[in-house]
Amino acid sequence: MKKSFGLKTIINIFPPHNPNRVELQKLMKDAEQRKFEIVLIKSVSRWARDTVDSILLVRQLMSFGIRVMSVEDNFDSFDDGAEFKLAIYSALAQQESDTISKRVKFGIAVKSREGKFHGSLPPYGYEKVKGKLELHPIHSQTVRLIFDLYLREGWGMQKIANYLTAKKIPTPRAVAGAKNAGDKWQYSTEKLILTNSLYTGDLVQGRSKTDGKDKIFLQKKGYKKRPQNKQYEWIVIPDAHPAIVSREEFQEVQEKIRKKGEKIFRGRGNKALFARLAFCADCGAGMNYKNDRKGYVCATYQKNGKQACQSHYIKHDDLKDKVLADLRDLATNSLNMKAQLDYSLVTSYKADEGQLCNSLLKTKYSYSRGFSVAHVKEPARLIIGVSCVRGTLPFPRYYSNE
Repeated sequence: MKKSFGLKTIINIFPPHNPNRVELQKLMKDAEQRKFEIVLIKSVSRWARDTVDSILLVRQLMSFGIRVMSVEDNFDSFDDGAEFKLAIYSALAQQESDTISKRVKFGIAVKSREGKFHGSLPPYGYEKVKGKLELHPIHSQTVRLIFDLYLREGWGMQKIANYLTAKKIPTPRAVAGAKNAGDKWQYSTEKLILTNSLYTGDLVQGRSKTDGKDKIFLQKKGYKKRPQNKQYEWIVIPDAHPAIVSREEFQEVQEKIRKKGEKIFRGRGNKALFARLAFCADCGAGMNYKNDRKGYVCATYQKNGKQACQSHYIKHDDLKDKVLADLRDLATNSLNMKAQLDYSLVTSYKADEGQLCNSLLKTKYSYSRGFSVAHVKEPARLIIGVSCVRGTLPFPRYYSNE
């Protein structure tokens, strides 16, 4: 944009269908402050490609006393019948935009059926050569390694991610040149690769489509809604490019992922007694229960290895014994604690819960295995032999600093 003699010229405000354009918002803000008198546009089609947006924007500028003029369309908002002309120009621009969109979609579908990849960036492990996917000499080997480690060696996705990070292998986002790319592989990245059927040589496109009919969504978000297509609508071209894994290997991986998913706790059934109550004293992460070891380990250690934190392993039965010992101590002192609690509630009914808890429980208990009791802000639980008011007496968390 530039200002000259009370004239505001709009330079390259793209895309025209997005009313949330940063430069357009800046223009409207300047117009409200009367920083110029005229807005000069190249054409109505470059101003907005939605009839409603176009009319509303001009009306808003007119309310500020700002004049809108178009070079190509000979449009002047101060002329008689200007809004009628604007509606016609805007409707034609919208129709043109919709027609172009249909042509582009048709062209993409044709190329997809020819086995050409139309994405802007090729999947990790491939490179785009004249519209076709070809194996990348280096990154395709990384993809092959990921499948082998998961299927042949029995490694989990997080372990594979840690291994690739330790080997300083570039992440997919780093290879793509993304600005916010990191050097650390993630669990989610491994899962995306292991579940992508494209690595079998089959080109699958048309999973989703843009929907320009929802104008309210477009006005609010600044982009078109993208619903998912039914699977029978997908465009699948078998053997469209060189495969990195066989279809049999890919299906084995999917079956293994499915079986592992059935073993993961999803919020129903039994879970570890001290889930979300035991925490690592070094890093503060939760202690995860390991069924095969009948005990708890630091979540950071489990996810990132010993370079991030130690395991701080403790058996479930040992931790339970320590908790029960604490509960017995609390029960023994329950009468004194109840008296203090009743007195505090009478004298300081509206006192801060955190301060009240600290006044009642300030003792830390140390154990030979390095576990200590601390306090939490969670709602109180009824502890054996202790009369307490919900939200006043906190239940202890157990920290591992072994």
